[in-house]
Amino acid sequence: MRARLALFLATMLALYQMPAAAQSGAIIGPDGKPLSIKAGMTLKEAINQLKPEHQSYVLGGDSGWVLQIHDNASYEEVLMSLWSDEFQDYTFSYAAKVRVISIYSPKYKTKEGVHVGMLIADAEKKLGKIKSIYTSEPTFEEYAVFTNMPKGITFGVSGGILEEGKRETQRYSPDARITKMTVTD
Repeated sequence: MRARLALFLATMLALYQMPAAAQSGAIIGPDGKPLSIKAGMTLKEAINQLKPEHQSYVLGGDSGWVLQIHDNASYEEVLMSLWSDEFQDYTFSYAAKVRVISIYSPKYKTKEGVHVGMLIADAEKKLGKIKSIYTSEPTFEEYAVFTNMPKGITFGVSGGILEEGKRETQRYSPDARITKMTVTD
């Protein structure tokens, strides 16, 4: 669990450096309406908008706070995580700004219809051909860049076929999928 959290937080730091704000309504929620939260709002504002029944907080050392929104009381499935790098003396603050929203559930999709769990081949039909699949540093998670990327959204994937010693490819396995969608401010 700690290794996954460290991996997540390192990825958030890398993604936080990426430019471009997501367009309003870029992510559609399970109710068919645009996601009501965005990077830049406070954690309190996000919680008030989402009204989650189940949530947990994780402190990532000096990397910031992660608010995890869960689907049920088992806390096993994480629908999304809200990351903030604003904290002081390891104290959680509802006034901290959301910097990154990571979505792990197929219940959410882009306005183009791309969602977590979708085959990369199907996502290409909506977003254009893969320009590259690359591994991030230092986490070595895979990310895909499509020809027509939605502004401010990054796609985590699995199934890229990398040659030994390479960190980028355009090739992927037939079962390669979208594993997460990340929205940055």
